[in-house]
Amino acid sequence: MSLGFQREITHGIVLDARYAGNFTNRLRTFLWTNGTASLAQEQEAIANPAYFNEQVPNPYYGVPGISGPGQCGTSTTVPAIELRTILPQYCSPGGAGLVGEYNAPIGGNFYNGLEVKVDKRVTSGWGNGLSFQISYTYSKTINEDGYLNGWPYQDLHRIHQLAGTDRTQVLVVTSVYNLPIGRGGLLWTHPSEPVNALIGGWILGTVLTAESGTPVGVDTGWYYTCNHSYRPTGGSTLGHWFSTASNPSACWQGIPPYGLMNLTGTTEQVRNPTIPDLDLSLQKTFPLWSKVDFNLRLDAFNATNSVLFGGPDTNPGDGPATFSPGSGWSGFGTVGPDQQNTPRVLQVQGKVQF
Repeated sequence: MSLGFQREITHGIVLDARYAGNFTNRLRTFLWTNGTASLAQEQEAIANPAYFNEQVPNPYYGVPGISGPGQCGTSTTVPAIELRTILPQYCSPGGAGLVGEYNAPIGGNFYNGLEVKVDKRVTSGWGNGLSFQISYTYSKTINEDGYLNGWPYQDLHRIHQLAGTDRTQVLVVTSVYNLPIGRGGLLWTHPSEPVNALIGGWILGTVLTAESGTPVGVDTGWYYTCNHSYRPTGGSTLGHWFSTASNPSACWQGIPPYGLMNLTGTTEQVRNPTIPDLDLSLQKTFPLWSKVDFNLRLDAFNATNSVLFGGPDTNPGDGPATFSPGSGWSGFGTVGPDQQNTPRVLQVQGKVQF
């Protein structure tokens, strides 16, 4: 749904502002069907893993129909956890039997955004020959993707966290400018005919995109034991994208067997690297003879040749941040040296129109 207004704020310039919302439920996601252990049972197993791991007699041993290769009835014993959750007949010889539904209709997605757009049309007078559009979005996208803890204990509430594709702010500026050079323009207004044919009639196009980075994915297989934000004081750098990059063991602790995860899978405290992107084009049409023209176009993609790096290492087990002159940064909380975007691309094309 959306609600907004549109108004011409001055001659040839139109403002469009609106709220946009999209709410979707019953999206398909994964669900452990036999994640039915109680919280008390889970806490018992955390204190004493043998509560779930102890081998006990298998009541389904030799039962027809489930005693084929790889089936539950081929093993004389099973882990106790198999008999403490539902659907024990689907046990797995030598390990835990997990029963899940890959398309459970329990997912959701929620988008809320402020979308503002300013358009300028080509008009006479000031700015003659210039048209542009400025689009700005301030938004948040939330996902509900099943449960953080799904087996053997299942959380009471579903995950409610930032979507991995969320970008808080997005700015896009596009423009087309008939360059005022040559006859009828502002510069070099009285050139000779050959010179005017060369310098006049050029059209400059630009596309500038600047946006927030996507949320960093957090390794939920660890406990975070410190109160400090993930974001370093003073901001992230390639060598310290996380505040604990220099000593991850001080704040990150591995989850014990059957321990419950408590970290959300994404965070807005730190976001993946992002850079502005500028694309340029310059084109002109040369008349050759009656009804035959030649169009020349020059393009520059990533005109500033900006480098976009990938996301940081989010595994505290990879150790503290280290720097090598030959390969750059490595270790937890660091950003590697590999470029994720395409370097500057220059392109020249011509076509005959008739």
